[in-house]
Amino acid sequence: MSAYRERKPAGLVEFVATMCDIRPDAPAIIDTNGSIASYAALCSLLAELVLTLREAGLSPGDRVISVLPEGPQTAQLLLALAGAVTCCPVDPLLSEDEYARRIALVRPAAMVIKSGSSWRARDAAAAAGLAVIEVSDGAAAPRVTAATGTVAAPVGTEALPPGLLLATSGTTGTAKLAVIPWPVMYAGALASVRAYGLTARDRRLNIMPQFHIQGLVGSVLASLACGGSVTCAPAFTPAEVTRSWLDGVTWFSASPAMHQQILDAADPRWRPGDALRFVRSGSAGLPVQLRERLEAFYRVPVVESYGMTEAHQIASSPLPPHTAVGLVATGSEVAIEVGPGQVTTEPGRRGQILVRGDNVVSRYIPDDPTAFGGGWFRTGDQGELAADGSIRLTGRLRELIIRGGENITPLEVEEVLRAYPGVRDACVAGIPDPVLGERVAAAVVMTGSDPAGTAALRSFAARRLAPFKVPEIILSYRELPVTGSGKVARAEIARQLAEASLAGNGSAGNGTAQAQAGALPGGTPGAVLALWRQALGDDTVGPADDFYAAGGDSLAVTTMLAAVAERFGVEISPLEMFDAAPTAEAMASYIQARAAVSGPR
Repeated sequence: MSAYRERKPAGLVEFVATMCDIRPDAPAIIDTNGSIASYAALCSLLAELVLTLREAGLSPGDRVISVLPEGPQTAQLLLALAGAVTCCPVDPLLSEDEYARRIALVRPAAMVIKSGSSWRARDAAAAAGLAVIEVSDGAAAPRVTAATGTVAAPVGTEALPPGLLLATSGTTGTAKLAVIPWPVMYAGALASVRAYGLTARDRRLNIMPQFHIQGLVGSVLASLACGGSVTCAPAFTPAEVTRSWLDGVTWFSASPAMHQQILDAADPRWRPGDALRFVRSGSAGLPVQLRERLEAFYRVPVVESYGMTEAHQIASSPLPPHTAVGLVATGSEVAIEVGPGQVTTEPGRRGQILVRGDNVVSRYIPDDPTAFGGGWFRTGDQGELAADGSIRLTGRLRELIIRGGENITPLEVEEVLRAYPGVRDACVAGIPDPVLGERVAAAVVMTGSDPAGTAALRSFAARRLAPFKVPEIILSYRELPVTGSGKVARAEIARQLAEASLAGNGSAGNGTAQAQAGALPGGTPGAVLALWRQALGDDTVGPADDFYAAGGDSLAVTTMLAAVAERFGVEISPLEMFDAAPTAEAMASYIQARAAVSGPR
């Protein structure tokens, strides 16, 4: 494999074709039911998908937005899209307003959507006059089934090389797109191969979203780059990870919050199989205590990785028997900026971390020249180099909130809060959380008295933002505190919000639902509502309350949906819940309808 890797294939489809020549019958992409797509099957499928995408009207240089669920067929589709055009995969749980903003930023020629899903994305595409390409799950592989509207790039849109466009806030807190062409994708994948000594014998379990760099590049592409295989889960279900998904898997990665959920959901008697050789944690800092618990649980080394959308797999703690004071550079050259234009690699100097290398992007859309200089990319993270050359992270300069591995731009949330009729000003900040890393909190200045209070504001935000972006703590201020230079004192506000959270003050999800619960209805509705209240830790939640507006987050949703599946035998994905069952009474009706179709258990 090493001789091939040195060739730097010209494109993604060529890369898969060459791997097919080397290992045609070896497994490449696997689903959790055991169905396998070999390298030969994947190569043939990508050629077919690229051809049908061209027939649908997509040309090299076009940009597309993809709205797809998780799973092995989405992995195959995204490989085809990134090989044929410039693909911007997005979270299916975005609101219609968020889709509209993404369309305006990306300027795509079309939107790719799974048949029969994502009505918010469809409405946003229709409002923008954007063509929609339908895809569906085939018996063994995805298929392009239809295209509506005219597939064409907006006039004046710059053609981009095949690859990815991934949303990020960069170092300035404003929404932008990282341009990640195929060579940068491939270099990021090889960085993971080098970091962990991956070979054709390795199989990864992917439970990370494929609209993130970690899911598609760090998982799917890294597995293919070493000639190995990847098992793609249809959704993150913590109990299934240890129940069956890790069978035959040699490694997998998750955020600290996801690892905690796996710990909580596992059978205490579970023991890992002989195949598992290490576990990776990324997307947020890994607390020492959690790392110790994870190593005792998984019974293999647990490594911590440092990377970002703009530079996948910058550094990692090493696998035994190697040791380091901090994180060892694996994909990028690292330096410290101690002052304007002052770059050093001397140990002990503290400042902003700079990176450069084949795995680092060279531009944003829109352009942000402040992020690049002298061949370096400014990460917005603070750190220092240890005497052994490893990196120690000491803080973050940027205002980006990282909640359970999800990146949240404060400005975006603030704009939504300010659109509420009773809000004059808002400041959003991250507050510490031992499991998620950070939670979203907000300080608002109201224009007058609002009898509904901040619970109504959360409901307003929940209809316009993805669930993980909705503030969990909201404090009302007469005026936002400012610094001596007249800027909003975001750090001071964050401190006050964190103190309010610890003290149990402010409006949080638990205890803020406005609807009266009343008596529990009998049968399915009552049982569903009981599960909702248990997951939210709030006995005042009513049948008509929106789960997310009542304080639900991704952790609570995962817990609740697992309990629903166990109780009723009906599997509901977070996207299905978001679209069709956002209240307890709606979910009860949804369960009853599904049960009527499938018959008794």
